[in-house]
Amino acid sequence: MLNIFKLTDAISESAIGTTNIAGIQPYEFIGSMAECTAEFNYEVMSEAANFMEFYANSEEIMTEAAVMNPAAIDTLSESVFGKIKEGVTKFIDKIIAMVKGVIEKLKAFFFKLTGKTDKWLNIMKPKIKDAQGRRGSSETTYEMHEWNVEYVNKGLLDGITALIKEAIPDDIDSDVNEMITATKNLVSSSTSGADDKADSEGSKASLKKLDEFIDAYAKELEETREEHPGEVAKAVGVSDNSSLDAVWKAVNEKATGGEKKTVQIGNQVDSMVSAVEGSKKCIDGLKKAYDQHLKDLGNYRKKVETAYRKLELFDKDTKMSGAVTSTAKNLANAASRNIVARIQMFESACNNARGMNVSFVQTMTTEYMNALTRFAGYKEKKD
Repeated sequence: MLNIFKLTDAISESAIGTTNIAGIQPYEFIGSMAECTAEFNYEVMSEAANFMEFYANSEEIMTEAAVMNPAAIDTLSESVFGKIKEGVTKFIDKIIAMVKGVIEKLKAFFFKLTGKTDKWLNIMKPKIKDAQGRRGSSETTYEMHEWNVEYVNKGLLDGITALIKEAIPDDIDSDVNEMITATKNLVSSSTSGADDKADSEGSKASLKKLDEFIDAYAKELEETREEHPGEVAKAVGVSDNSSLDAVWKAVNEKATGGEKKTVQIGNQVDSMVSAVEGSKKCIDGLKKAYDQHLKDLGNYRKKVETAYRKLELFDKDTKMSGAVTSTAKNLANAASRNIVARIQMFESACNNARGMNVSFVQTMTTEYMNALTRFAGYKEKKD
């Protein structure tokens, strides 16, 4: 049977499907991949800060109105709800644009890297093989980092892929369905007082239930912030989770081995060549991870829109008192705050890890190619 919520879902799917998301233009990053990483973080932080400032101000205004001008609560609640909804979708759209921009940068970097490494390998591999047959070539040294190749080309990529999945919050549509069902059941089960009165038993029970949802969102956000460094550390495979700065320091140490050292090339020539060959797989893997992330963000955006439409219909339910529908909007606002905060935290973490991974690949391949070029130029000593 087709009910109003299924109809709303169908309208939402049609109205905000892939066409709108496809219409969001990629953010145009200027400069290097390192500059892209810094710009991404700044833009995401600024958007999130603007949203949080509005949220905090609206909470203060609503609290003041409840004391000074209760008659204005419904109007204010409606206005704030609309602005919060607009802010969340704007924030998600900005993330989508930024992710599209990152994908474009990764494409460009991939072709630049492969063009450089493929050409170099075609020229140098025969020369390297010849040098391996020269007496004393194994003693050739070069000052560089002691790279953890498996981590740079595969391990960190796996961690980024895991973090990207965590950047998508829990299903708000399911939360809204649960809230609406619970509230309506409480109202319909009430036999004392009119359902459309704030002091009816059904309304009071509904308000209590909604407040429990709001408190749960506040607790969830607090836990997310506390657990975030640990989740990031686990994903990227390091043990120091005391802070995000400590995580990134540990990632750098694990990838690079610390400061540069004088390394004997001869006993790792083949592994160096393989690392250079495998570097493009890492960049291609990052692009694929972000391609999937873009799809997931688009799907999540549709769910957010659908959830808000359901709340708008809930607001029009004549069985609900104004106090209940206003509190339901407060619940949606709290959920929106959690959405923005979680996305900001995890998008920034993904971006930092991705930026480091690209930098590691670039520096590692450069050092290995330079070291192998020196090795290939080794001249056998005469007796």
